Amino acid sequence: HIEEAADVCTSTLVDRHLGGRHRSWAVVAAFGDNLPEFGTALANASGSAPSTTAALERLGISLNYNSYGSTISDLCFDPADLAQQMLPFADPLEFSRHSPAYARLIARYEEDMEKARTLKPVRQVPGATVVVLPDEAWARRAIGVLANDLVRSQPDCAIAILAPKAEGGF
Repeated sequence: HIEEAADVCTSTLVDRHLGGRHRSWAVVAAFGDNLPEFGTALANASGSAPSTTAALERLGISLNYNSYGSTISDLCFDPADLAQQMLPFADPLEFSRHSPAYARLIARYEEDMEKARTLKPVRQVPGATVVVLPDEAWARRAIGVLANDLVRSQPDCAIAILAPKAEGGF
């Protein structure tokens, strides 16, 4: 199943294939893939209340955040372990309400993003922004969400986020 449209992610294809049986998880994934309009539309079509949609968005973004790092040790959870902890939950809201893993993940996410959002661009000119991250695990975890935030807040701007590599360079 391939669709090349810009507003389609893997969860869209899976959701269609499953006939919407796990639509809430598709909403989570759409938000995690930085497709907020699509996630909101899916949630609205499912009759989700705004507070439910916001909770699904938060979960999606935090799961996406856990996918960034130079090594598994940079992450809050090994993705395979986190997937095992999510597996028993047919409803993503139940996972977010009852999983100690989610509580730990969201706390770390908030802490890291607070630091990331205080970073100042090293260069900012009309149409371009450059941010250099410190060589820290929190910065490697935050890079994806920070990039998405900057792109949404500056849609007509080229964004460069440089992350130091262990072997030198960026």
